[in-house]
Amino acid sequence: MKSCDEITVTPKQNQIMKELNLQMTRLRKTAACILALLSIAVSVSAANVPEPIEVIKGQHGELKTIQKVYVLPKTENSDVIPVEEFTEDKTKYAFSELLSEDSTEEDKREHTEKISIHTNTSNTQTVISKFEPLMEISTEDGYTGFLECDYSTLTVVAAGYGKQSYTMTESRSYPNLMDADTSLVPKTINKDGATLNLTNISWQSAASDNIDGHDLAVRYTAHATYSGTGTKTYTKGYTATAEYKGEVTKVVNDTVTYTVVFTEVPEENHFLSYWWAYLLGLLGLGGGGYGAYRLIRKRRKGY
Repeated sequence: MKSCDEITVTPKQNQIMKELNLQMTRLRKTAACILALLSIAVSVSAANVPEPIEVIKGQHGELKTIQKVYVLPKTENSDVIPVEEFTEDKTKYAFSELLSEDSTEEDKREHTEKISIHTNTSNTQTVISKFEPLMEISTEDGYTGFLECDYSTLTVVAAGYGKQSYTMTESRSYPNLMDADTSLVPKTINKDGATLNLTNISWQSAASDNIDGHDLAVRYTAHATYSGTGTKTYTKGYTATAEYKGEVTKVVNDTVTYTVVFTEVPEENHFLSYWWAYLLGLLGLGGGGYGAYRLIRKRRKGY
């Protein structure tokens, strides 16, 4: 017989043992992961269970009651509220009913909104028609409502000014000239701050003398035309502003109050239980005895 030191392990047996060890290691890691996940799930579940803000103890007839009050956001389901049976001060309580009450609260305040629009006219009636009587408003801090236009606050101001060039023309006459000589006519003139240049001249005889039977002009009238570039200022439209006023509201407490009612579970009357058990036992014994009596009579009669 070989001793323990003399036992030889074949390569195949050695490989099987290694695989078994590897499988055991994997199983231990898997079990550890499952336990960790279960622990996390239990912790998350416990963290999601709300705490009551108030516990009210009372009496309903001969039974004790406990009411637990919870306040939850409207977006949260009431299923998170625990309704399981529990024992307190050696008294067992069971779920009776769930009451709910809307606890929504709103904050109200007066609000003024200035609205400005661009218009091409400063006519008051035309501008007023561009403002709607009512407007819906939603502020950055969450207030909403409808505002009414206060037309008494309407103001209209120029949106800006610009300059525009245009062609200017001017006609002038120069009478009683000694000769039809262009040098006698000014080459430039000024009008509204702009310089206009001579562009055309037409001559007209203003007086004549009869010389050798011929009428000869001795006086002339020059009709001159001047042109140039002028600049004028124009309004780049108008900005009209009016105030809208009214009351706006905001939901500041969008919650529901839940009241869970638990009622005392009455203790069983052990005396009555024992009495019914005793009565049933007697009935059972009586029935058994009667059955035995009938059986004996049948046997005595031979059937």
